[in-house]
Amino acid sequence: MCLRWDGRLTFSALGSRIGPLLPLLGPTPAARAATVDAALAPLDSQACNAHLALFVLDLVLLTVFPEMGMSEEG
Repeated sequence: MCLRWDGRLTFSALGSRIGPLLPLLGPTPAARAATVDAALAPLDSQACNAHLALFVLDLVLLTVFPEMGMSEEG
């Protein structure tokens, strides 16, 4: 299957990847599409993406340099 990127991740792009989980997303294809679109909607926000990027950066830095996460106890 060839996926085409149109700048936004959609249900059709995810459909084949989440096959076993489909019953959990809704009873009909339209309900499943609405569920996935609603779950991905916050990622359309630039502010949300910036916040997420900072969390990921923090996680990476604390994994590489764990001493950065330790506070001094006096």
